Amino acid sequence: MDNQFEDQNRWHEVTPDLRRRVLRVLARDLCILVIVAGVGEIGVRWFLPHYSRFIYTPSITGGHPKTKNSFGLRGGEFSRERPKDETRILCLGNSTTFGSGVAQEDAFPKQLESILNQNQTGRNYFVINGGGEGGTPTQALEFLKRDGFSFDPQIVVLGFSPSMLGIVMRDEADAISNELSRGSRRTPSLLIRASRTLRQGALRVHDWLRSTYLYSFCDANMRRTLHGLDILRGSITQTSGAVFSYAFDVPGIFIDEVEVSYTHLSTALGDLQALLDKRQIPFIVVGLPSRFVVSNQPADNLRRIPVDKIRIKPIDRIAGYCAELGIVFVDMKQRLQAERRAMLDGTKPWEELYNPLDYTHLNPLGLGMVAEALQETMEAQGWLGAGG
Repeated sequence: MDNQFEDQNRWHEVTPDLRRRVLRVLARDLCILVIVAGVGEIGVRWFLPHYSRFIYTPSITGGHPKTKNSFGLRGGEFSRERPKDETRILCLGNSTTFGSGVAQEDAFPKQLESILNQNQTGRNYFVINGGGEGGTPTQALEFLKRDGFSFDPQIVVLGFSPSMLGIVMRDEADAISNELSRGSRRTPSLLIRASRTLRQGALRVHDWLRSTYLYSFCDANMRRTLHGLDILRGSITQTSGAVFSYAFDVPGIFIDEVEVSYTHLSTALGDLQALLDKRQIPFIVVGLPSRFVVSNQPADNLRRIPVDKIRIKPIDRIAGYCAELGIVFVDMKQRLQAERRAMLDGTKPWEELYNPLDYTHLNPLGLGMVAEALQETMEAQGWLGAGG
């Protein structure tokens, strides 16, 4: 009996070999976690291979490799000199032109090339994907002067996405910030340098996780569920990305800043048009809308963007600028809205039109519609089949 009470009173004493026991438990749990993660990764890859569409890394977009040629452009190699029997079309723009989330052949430049060559007119058509080299009209202008004209394009296309305005705003903000900080540069403190190092390390870990099917599976389903339950909503207060261009009537979004950015965009479009006019190169702008303006269906606005607070309609605004400048404009908003109405009427089967959980980047079907619209417009303008 005395031994029993004595054992009970020793509860406060250190457990023998506590550290070893804790390490043993941690090692065991870590092994179990690795095994579960490995089995889960293999299972998702085997049974749900389509989740590769959610994988985005510096070298992969939507599970597809970001193949680039020696010019740094998406696509295979080609000669700088244009063959005599070839009509070249140069497509510029941001990630919507590059084809974020889709394979190289599904981006609208290559789909356009395929359509043009199927409708043989006695010439060979080659479409260059310059997406990423024209995130804004100003960047497109710089690329043309630096490298683009050396490819001898007969037609230049600029894919406009509302996210372009965020890039314009970012570039302007950087310029202002550089002017203010000029002459007062300071060496970052040790704490700031340490925080940057930690952040870079965390981003590298995140990039590695995003390259796995299991992480993509969990991330996609969690976000879809949280959006569906209205727990998570898309941010509309940021000053970059597509949402900035809509000038939402909410605190933190100042319409004057948005209007200034549109003014810069319009000026750059005029400069781009003037440069191409000097070389007698036809110019066409295609407007690529955000998904949440395609219809009022919840499936098209999974992130619960408050469309009732939109003050500016980017595609309509750019269409107006193009009309003033005499630039040929293709309005994909009207086409996509008509396509969605046909799906809702039951005339056509339902199709996402955009990448999963994405309100900016079109999927292969949507990009195919862009290619078809460009081909029709070029045909109507009489630009196709022209010699060089």
